[in-house]
Amino acid sequence: MNIVRIIFAFSFSAFLFFSCNEPTNPIRNIKDYYFPVENLDQGLVYEYEATEDTRNPPFYYYYRTVRNAADLYLTGTYYDYDFTPQQFVREELTSNGMTLADFYFYSTDTLTGKQNQVPVEIEAKNVFPFTVNEEKPGVLLFTIKWTEPDTTQTELTLIRNRQFAGDTTYIYQGKEHEAVQFYVRELIDNNNQGHLETEYDGLEIYAKDLGLVYFEKNVSKEFIIKYKLKDTYPMTTLEEKFKNRQKEE
Repeated sequence: MNIVRIIFAFSFSAFLFFSCNEPTNPIRNIKDYYFPVENLDQGLVYEYEATEDTRNPPFYYYYRTVRNAADLYLTGTYYDYDFTPQQFVREELTSNGMTLADFYFYSTDTLTGKQNQVPVEIEAKNVFPFTVNEEKPGVLLFTIKWTEPDTTQTELTLIRNRQFAGDTTYIYQGKEHEAVQFYVRELIDNNNQGHLETEYDGLEIYAKDLGLVYFEKNVSKEFIIKYKLKDTYPMTTLEEKFKNRQKEE
């Protein structure tokens, strides 16, 4: 799994937002800006497309709510341009925000074509905060670690720091939405006979009642990734896209 796949798999900044006015209450709830966790029992596909470099292919996330007697989870499956699943996440809804409960990659065996799960060790499980302090935005830490399923047995660690960066607005399908933005800093540590670290920053925008609508990752001056939400639809629509692609091939 190369660095590009890793970066795209976490897709999930520009500048911090500073207000000139002293807010009367710096503590606020931003739960409504995350994915509509409590309304995705039927599942919904989020299709993302590149905003500038059209050579970057689209990708898809299928989100679905899973409930039991006491808890509520949001599951997400990431599909690449060829509609091949690449990763699975399960996030738990808590009173303070979303936390990571399970995570694994799918790795394809080059000989058999069979996909296998690559387990991931969760060291820091914070995904999205529901409460933020506008005066002193803290840093939300997320860390996972895994071993590449190949002959090198390379150990990889992803560390993500996410910080609330203020309010904004976002145009989605011709309509302006209230939104919040986060400054993001990520580091990928490649531990294969020594540590090779790749560090970069980025921006995430979450629109009210929609979730993630835009993100960018500034890996280098020559390598900047920018994606936006193109559309949402049921899984049956994604399946139809896959069937049409097969016919074209």
